[in-house]
Amino acid sequence: MLVRPLLLLCTLLGGSHQQPTRFAATFPQHVETEVCGQPALPETVASAVDAAIRCHTIGASDLDLSFEAPATQPLFGGQKATFHVNVLATAPDRIQRQGDVTVTVRNTGSSIGHEPVLWFCNKPENLRTSGPLFD
Repeated sequence: MLVRPLLLLCTLLGGSHQQPTRFAATFPQHVETEVCGQPALPETVASAVDAAIRCHTIGASDLDLSFEAPATQPLFGGQKATFHVNVLATAPDRIQRQGDVTVTVRNTGSSIGHEPVLWFCNKPENLRTSGPLFD
C-alpha cells in the first residue's frame, strides 16, 4: 500500500511538468589548435581559441555559445599558450550548461606563403573568424 502515496507524491512534485530531457551541449575538456605567422597576431590567436571551442563543442543545432574571449598576446614560431575559457551553452528546450574549456594554441612557425591560384568564395566571410572557405 506504500506505492499509491509515492505515485501521488511524484505527481504533485512535478511528474506531469515537462522538463528538458537533454543538455544544451557537451564541452571538450581540452582542445589543441595551431596558428601560423611570424608572429601570429593576438587577433589570430583569439580567433583560433574561438573557433576551437565552437568546432569541438557538441550540442543542439540551435545551440548558442557565449564566452568572453581571453586576452591574447602575439605568439612567435614554436611557442604555445594555454587559455582557460568559461563557456555557457543554451538552446531552446534544453538544459543550460556552463563549464571550462582549456585551449592550447601552438604557432607552427610556418609563414603564410603566396598561392599560385586566387581563392574566392561566393559567400563573403568575416575575416575575424573562420568561415567555409577557411575551413
